[in-house]
Amino acid sequence: YADLVSNNLYISTRGCCEAELFYRNIEFCEADSLFSECYEGSGLFYRGDNGGKEVCVKDCDQANGDATCGGIVEDAYIVLYETAEACCS
Repeated sequence: YADLVSNNLYISTRGCCEAELFYRNIEFCEADSLFSECYEGSGLFYRGDNGGKEVCVKDCDQANGDATCGGIVEDAYIVLYETAEACCS
């Protein structure tokens, strides 16, 4: 895989994501780079916004009908937690 900005070549999309696109969530970056429509998020929790209130929601596609989904996390700066309890504490 080639990074068009730096002209660096990488053996894997993950290596490219880690080196050049470190500000993006690695799993999302890999799936996005491969034009994959299969990535459904990590299923972990993060602090999101629901009706102007900060709540803990899942990293998953809101279109799947799960009311706990807050959308797929694209950026690495968003902290992911194993449980909603850990997220909200």
